Amino acid sequence: MILKVDFSREVICIDEPIPFKEISDIPCLCKVRGDKFLVEFVTTHTKIEGTLKNWSINALNDRAPSGAGGEYTYYQYGLISIKYIDKTNYKVLSLNLFFNDHGWLPFIENEGYATPKQFWDDEPEWLL
Repeated sequence: MILKVDFSREVICIDEPIPFKEISDIPCLCKVRGDKFLVEFVTTHTKIEGTLKNWSINALNDRAPSGAGGEYTYYQYGLISIKYIDKTNYKVLSLNLFFNDHGWLPFIENEGYATPKQFWDDEPEWLL
């Protein structure tokens, strides 16, 4: 998956962002509404938000519980690892989302979807 984001506003007095091979575990806030997956970087001096491309809502639902009742179906802190492609495109190497009830749940690992993990206990027998 590709993260489309422009870091050039964060680099002071430089016209082009400094390309890096890869950077791991950047704190972020992940916001999903409909078919939009936004990644906001929470440690930058200016607000920088990127868009995740080529992702699947079904794959996300299989790997993390969605919320309800707000503007976003997902509004979770995360850690993202990315690799430089060009000025505004970065390959997503990994993305983990944090949930108070479940801890860290991986969505992307090794540049692909993580293996789904069970995040709910089995249904009680009386519900079956």
